[in-house]
Amino acid sequence: MTWTIGEAVRRLLQLELDEARLGEPAAGGSAAGPDSRGNLGQPAAGAGSAPLSAGADGLLAGDPQRTLTGVAVSFAASLDALERAGDVGANLLVVHEGLYFSHHADAAWTARSAAAQAKRRRIEASGIAVCRWHDGPHRLRPDVITAGLVRRLGWEDAVVRTLPEATIIRLPEPLSAAAAAELAKRRLGASGVRAAGDLAHPCRTVAVTVGYRGGGELAARLYEEHGAELLLAGEGPEWEAPEYVRDAVRLGRRIALLYVGHAASEQPGMELAAERIGRMLPGVPVHFLNERDGIQTI
Repeated sequence: MTWTIGEAVRRLLQLELDEARLGEPAAGGSAAGPDSRGNLGQPAAGAGSAPLSAGADGLLAGDPQRTLTGVAVSFAASLDALERAGDVGANLLVVHEGLYFSHHADAAWTARSAAAQAKRRRIEASGIAVCRWHDGPHRLRPDVITAGLVRRLGWEDAVVRTLPEATIIRLPEPLSAAAAAELAKRRLGASGVRAAGDLAHPCRTVAVTVGYRGGGELAARLYEEHGAELLLAGEGPEWEAPEYVRDAVRLGRRIALLYVGHAASEQPGMELAAERIGRMLPGVPVHFLNERDGIQTI
């Protein structure tokens, strides 16, 4: 079928509702919801009048009435991703992070930023629409972004519990934090991993989380309530979880912390999101753009 950009964006924003009723027959036997295999086909009833935004998510740039030619999926809406989307024939770029260097689309400072305004003109000239999908994948159960990281690390079969903010892994064989860091660098293509704590202790219970969830409060809960020996996260305030781990080790705990980087932790989840989008939009080419990390370790 033929989709407009607006229909595709609305379909994406409806995914949480689709997941909630997965397996239930659509009203009247139509294809408005997922089929028995969870594949998503026609636009949901009322999709034409549904809003194009929900929280942080939605259409940030572009004409919703244009016919969709293809979708590119990326962690960030970088100019590099925009150009690569055009190269593969996509006119909709779905990203996880904000468009103009801020989590908040209406941040006042971006209206005064020369770089933000130049980027805005570049996007308008490209004819490519940009949709942000941040809150939606994090709200799904399991969290799509965390699930993507767990899959990339090869730990899918070792999951023992999924929490809204983290996944608990029970490794079949103990793994030191130092060895886990090498594994993460290899499988995530990361140039470096930041570490704290006892890096030699063989760990069996690992908590995995993504993005900016590596703060002190969540870390303490994962170590103390869920028995994590190792926390693998994207990033967090340096004065919180790393200091917690340092003092805990001094007090006799054998725990460790790995920060793999915000983008490195969330790109695998956007790859998983691209696979879901491909099932949502049958017949539409969907391309995952594995971007180079914007921060280089030198």
